[in-house]
Amino acid sequence: HRDLHAFATRSYSDLPKALAGIGIDEKLGLVIPLDLTFHDENGNAIRLKQLIHRPTILAPVYYSCPNVCSFLLFNLSGVINKVDSEPGKEYQVLTFSFDETEKPDLALEKKKMYLKMIEKPFPEDAWRFLTGDKENIQKLTDAIGFHFKRQGQDFLHPVSLVILSPDGKITRYIYGTEFLPFDIKMALLEASEGRVGPTLSKVLRF
Repeated sequence: HRDLHAFATRSYSDLPKALAGIGIDEKLGLVIPLDLTFHDENGNAIRLKQLIHRPTILAPVYYSCPNVCSFLLFNLSGVINKVDSEPGKEYQVLTFSFDETEKPDLALEKKKMYLKMIEKPFPEDAWRFLTGDKENIQKLTDAIGFHFKRQGQDFLHPVSLVILSPDGKITRYIYGTEFLPFDIKMALLEASEGRVGPTLSKVLRF
């Protein structure tokens, strides 16, 4: 994995060949398709519109990822410990796997692991771990401009959180696996007001 300065508007032609077509094409201000259906960690089919009613941290990962996805979720649980916003009321987290072969049992295992890292009272419904079929995954990743590629058992993919307003509008992207509680708090505040915030750090990690 390497750090690359990847601007959203930049063509991918000057990236190393292996990473061509991989990255984030920011869709700030657009609303994601809320009629898409995924499965939650208990195996129940659920539409995004049933889940998104408050500022939402959307984390695209694949659960068996050996490195950056684990760092992303580990650091996110650490930030949740420090953010004084109330989970389940002022914000929620949705993690979804972009690997269509991953199933709810793996999602549940990961959910239990990351919730254990949160040291303060945290309602289980405030962080959902979703899996889905190829079609719904593709529609959601296209909607957030998240471009990835399967490579053997693994994936080449960008690393980012996407912040959504209560009505599903994309209000901010936060790149990388490390973020400050202040950045998350401000991004959630913007999202609660439906304000779109510019991306602060354009260093995109793969």
